[in-house]
Amino acid sequence: MATIEQIPFMSATLENAVATRVDSESPVSRTDIADYSEAEKWQSVIDHHLIEWGWHPEAIEDDGIEPPTRDTISTAIRLAEQLRDGGVPAPNMVTPDPNGGVVFGRREVFLEAGASEVVQIEELHVWEDGTTEYRRFRDSELIERRTL
Repeated sequence: MATIEQIPFMSATLENAVATRVDSESPVSRTDIADYSEAEKWQSVIDHHLIEWGWHPEAIEDDGIEPPTRDTISTAIRLAEQLRDGGVPAPNMVTPDPNGGVVFGRREVFLEAGASEVVQIEELHVWEDGTTEYRRFRDSELIERRTL
């Protein structure tokens, strides 16, 4: 039988544990975002980020960031809906930019033929003036940039 050796960085066993009235009978379930379709992921971005920012811009202001205006958020929502309906993969990051814009980002790591790891980042940036820009980076080098 295998034994586990005590590691000095681990704390000692609790001898006098305190009893609590924790609910140990209810089932525990967890929904992983990977279980959602791309359309559901886009809708989550719209509902839980963009609409929330429109309703509560003060939450962003606390971070020292100029919150996006309602017009900028509306533009970002329309873009997200078009991408959602077009079957485009959802971003794995959405954030306000410091000047009142919105950035959708997608980061992927893959292996090239020589087994070297490559990081590719794609960004859709909705600027505060309503302009939308696409940028693609490969290992932090900008390889494509265009206004949509």
